[in-house]
Amino acid sequence: MNVNTIKSFIKFIKQSRYNEFSMKDGDVSLKIKFRPREDESETIQGIDNLAAAKDQRAAEATRDKKDGEFCKIITAPIVGRFYSTMTSDKLAPIKKGDAVKKSQTVCMIEAMNIEHEISSPYSGVMEEMLADEGAPVMFGQPLFKIRINN
Repeated sequence: MNVNTIKSFIKFIKQSRYNEFSMKDGDVSLKIKFRPREDESETIQGIDNLAAAKDQRAAEATRDKKDGEFCKIITAPIVGRFYSTMTSDKLAPIKKGDAVKKSQTVCMIEAMNIEHEISSPYSGVMEEMLADEGAPVMFGQPLFKIRINN
């Protein structure tokens, strides 16, 4: 490993969000570790987003309780691109006010050119679609709000 390669790794780490890097090349080991600056937080952005989404879903579920009716959130089980219809089945998209049955396919998420059908774990009425057509979605991101009866 030459000095220019090491300098390149150091420059990359400084410009990225990472604070630590290690690698081994034959008998040579390289470990680079930076202390975070005082003004930077030490948390990873993705973990913060998942925690915030979970807190948001919990707050929405609490807020929507009303007279024996409440809403459940259907979340994305995988990372991919959200589509309200499946191209292979040409199903019409589910709209607000439509009845939804348990195990009914409600949307499709495309990941690595594979269509993954997403089924509803609840029966009820479609209250709101929370993802935009063709938009990328993250694991755990809310997709639909379903109003179910107790």
